[in-house]
Amino acid sequence: MAEDEQRPLKRLRTLAADPEDGALLAGSSLGPPGHAVDLEHDSEFWLEDGNVVLVAKNVGFRVYRGLLTAQSLVFYDMFSATSLRADEQYDGVPIVRLYDSPVDLRHLFRVLLPKSQKDVLKDTYNLKTEFHVISALIRLSRKYQIEDVEKRSLSALCATYATELYRWVDFDSAIDEKIDSSLSQQ
Repeated sequence: MAEDEQRPLKRLRTLAADPEDGALLAGSSLGPPGHAVDLEHDSEFWLEDGNVVLVAKNVGFRVYRGLLTAQSLVFYDMFSATSLRADEQYDGVPIVRLYDSPVDLRHLFRVLLPKSQKDVLKDTYNLKTEFHVISALIRLSRKYQIEDVEKRSLSALCATYATELYRWVDFDSAIDEKIDSSLSQQ
């Protein structure tokens, strides 16, 4: 085989639908260029003047690229001019596909792009009912290298759950005593 006739080392990506949820698994666009993208606007983070659309599954988040790049080197690299393709656009705005849960992204955006003065990561956070929020923040802040959010999320987690074994043993014993006393009262 001549040198210029060699096959590429990698296969070209193609679009494939996930049979469980219909999400696109591979490929570089949501559909053929020039065709309408079937996209659900996120009710909380669809900003009409946003300059990038992040798509997780079929949910679109239209947000401000500059606010995300200022807080994350991963977003900075992702949004670099060379990585945003002209054929991946929605209403004239570049699309970037993410493989995260839309619910998890919404939790992250509430911290990075707050619409109120409410601090999602306050010290008295109720992790007993909102563990999934802190879990999402820890995972995504680590993935997108957002150090301050990761540190605050881990602090919130540690403030609620003991990090030493003896405290877990004491906690377990206290629960056993409460169960025993409630059973004896019946």
